[in-house]
Amino acid sequence: MQSLKLSLEQASMIEILDKSGRMVKGAYLMASEQDQAIDISELTDGIYMIRITSGPKMQTYPLLKKYGDTILGSKNTR
Repeated sequence: MQSLKLSLEQASMIEILDKSGRMVKGAYLMASEQDQAIDISELTDGIYMIRITSGPKMQTYPLLKKYGDTILGSKNTR
């Protein structure tokens, strides 16, 4: 299983968007000091955006998924 691991300070809505902006995966994660995993093995290799919404705060990160590797880029915050 290929997964994206996140550690969140507060409950958050996680959305993975394809290059056209369509949501291809979504999850609601509770706050936790431990890493939580989102299974992304069903996504094809490519460039995605991950949007994390916690209350009024929204952060967006580029996500590159390649076979056996996942790279999460720097964030954009709104």
